[in-house]
Amino acid sequence: MKPLLASVILASVSPAAIAQHGLQAETPDQTSEMTSNEMAGDAVQAELPGAIEKAVTNDWFETEFDQEIHSSVIKAARRAYTQTMFEPIWTEDGARDLQDTASDLFVYGLVPNTILEADLQKLVDERFSAGTPEASAEADLALSAAWLRIASAVSGGLGDEGEAETSKRSAATYALIPEKLIEAGQSSSGISFEPFETDYPQYDRLKSALNHYRDLRDKGGWSTISDGDTIEPGDSDPRVPAVRKRLAAEGYIDRGQTSDSVAQNTSGDAIDTDLFTETSGSNAENAATATSAPSATSDDIKENVFTEELVSALKSFQRRHGIKEDGLVGPNTLEALNESVESKIARVADSMERWRQQGSAEDRYVWVNIPSYSAQGWKNGDLEIQSKAIVGTAEHETPTFNDQI
Repeated sequence: MKPLLASVILASVSPAAIAQHGLQAETPDQTSEMTSNEMAGDAVQAELPGAIEKAVTNDWFETEFDQEIHSSVIKAARRAYTQTMFEPIWTEDGARDLQDTASDLFVYGLVPNTILEADLQKLVDERFSAGTPEASAEADLALSAAWLRIASAVSGGLGDEGEAETSKRSAATYALIPEKLIEAGQSSSGISFEPFETDYPQYDRLKSALNHYRDLRDKGGWSTISDGDTIEPGDSDPRVPAVRKRLAAEGYIDRGQTSDSVAQNTSGDAIDTDLFTETSGSNAENAATATSAPSATSDDIKENVFTEELVSALKSFQRRHGIKEDGLVGPNTLEALNESVESKIARVADSMERWRQQGSAEDRYVWVNIPSYSAQGWKNGDLEIQSKAIVGTAEHETPTFNDQI
């Protein structure tokens, strides 16, 4: 009786009733067309592994990269497809996550258009459209190639079996590549290239600083300080409020404190992001307005005094910027204070690339920071000893290199 009941129910649903619910009755031709499309899509999926296997064995990756990436990395990519029995690596979620990650590679200090030339949206469309198996297979391989290019750039160059290459560009193990490639393709919660980043603590601090400066830039950065005579301790100068705000922008003093009660960050460590607040208005204009008022209050005068607390914060700024720690707002210090946030972002990104080129950190190493005239000894990620260092001049620059002692 159940089959008969089902037949009666189905027969009682008329085309008119379907139309009343906003649906359309399918004609025999439409049904046939939909079934045909579904069968075509199923056929493509069924033939995909064969198309992928053919492309991989026909040296698709070698042709794609043309010696751009180490041969061992290509072998790792081929191994990934072998492990999946040549099934597609990329799901729709994984491909979308790859697009999201590629849209902001500057979080790693990388400029996207220098890493990827492929149109990821086009590849996603080709991968998941009802096209030919060959087209879908090539799109899947191209998405993997894009992931490999990003991983290589983030790491500073993927090495062979985790060993350093002669170019010193080594960061990831050979065995890690297939695992992480497959993991990325199956992703449904974001893709991270953190396993491929260098493990120097200085790189981590630079990455944090890059995020801080990008945040500062989004909030308007900071205003420049006008030229004038050197500001010395105890001086009263209308530019002092601008100096204070500039130091507060990077966390050398707490913007919420007054000039005679500043919370300082003079340790030379990474700047605490909690001290950042949004800059509003022009610092120089605000200072000029305060001093040109008909009658200056005692608070106005106090704000213009270059106090010992500000001097101490400025010395911390000078130390971190390789400037003589004299506590004076002279030409060199003023130039450093007026460096734009965009310039700092570019320099941090460049420094991140320099650390990437060092490969993986050894357990023990000596790092000479040329701009800061200092040498540091590190062990197991901890700073154990540091001292002043003698470096070259503009005419006889200290060379940069990486070697064994």
